[in-house]
Amino acid sequence: MILFVLFSPYIMYGQRDLIPLNSQYLFNGLLINPAYAGSHDVLSFAGTFRKQWLGFEGAPVDYSAGFHWPMAKSKLGMGLILRQEKVLNQSTSEIGLDYAFRFILGKGKMSFGLRTALNLFQEDPFKGDIRDPADPLFAENRLQGSAIMPNFGFGMFYFSQRMYAGFSIPWFFSMPSGGSLSSFFTGESIMTHYNFLFTGGYYLKITDRFWFKPTFLLKYQPVSGLQYDVNGSFVLFDDYLWIGGGYRADGTVIAMLDLQLLNQLKLGFSWDYPTGIIRQATAGSMEFSVRYNFNFKVNAVSPRFF
Repeated sequence: MILFVLFSPYIMYGQRDLIPLNSQYLFNGLLINPAYAGSHDVLSFAGTFRKQWLGFEGAPVDYSAGFHWPMAKSKLGMGLILRQEKVLNQSTSEIGLDYAFRFILGKGKMSFGLRTALNLFQEDPFKGDIRDPADPLFAENRLQGSAIMPNFGFGMFYFSQRMYAGFSIPWFFSMPSGGSLSSFFTGESIMTHYNFLFTGGYYLKITDRFWFKPTFLLKYQPVSGLQYDVNGSFVLFDDYLWIGGGYRADGTVIAMLDLQLLNQLKLGFSWDYPTGIIRQATAGSMEFSVRYNFNFKVNAVSPRFF
């Protein structure tokens, strides 16, 4: 029972959800929105390592890296995203190119982004102890083998000195619910399995050296309903120390610590503590992130905020 509860969010309704679960989703905005490309006005790198449900064999492990940069006098942005996730006997890898068109709107910038990508899937025979061989999650007719699938995404992103807001559909295609993997393009484009993501945040000044940053991420999928992350961080010592926490719809409590070591370099750590049935099997999940902005410019729009 615990096995099903833990992994059902990753194998829901027979479909493979390509949206990563990250507590520090601001570190690498490309993971959830292609319109994020070029938003720092400099070449920017972000990497994340996440270990889900420590102490649980076969739990998800996620690696991601992203680069993005401005082009054509900052009217265009480009991004490159690389990611791999391993869950039980499955691995999912992706490589994507993002293109964003940006223009001045009011006191900030508006960006529209498109994504072209390849998703690579690998599923080996499950070697664990299956109490019920008839469990449909592990039945013989489930997807096994490997496949390469082209994919596409879309996003919008508005940002200014103190706020940002975004909407995106990171992936239009998902893996089908049954049958054998073919070598190319076996995806299904079904709106009931689209992930509609809404993000937003604000940089609230309390004193000259003390700020508060509330953020949120909403994910709506018609087949599974609404999920949300709500976070908040206190920003101290001229933006060099960020201490905060958050809450996820599944009952997870999140603690976060970010350090802006240099103008260009930022490190982040988060710890997720489950409050539901999952805590019977694990003490929590950890996530490490790093971001580096090359050729830092003081006139870049809020390079530390998002």
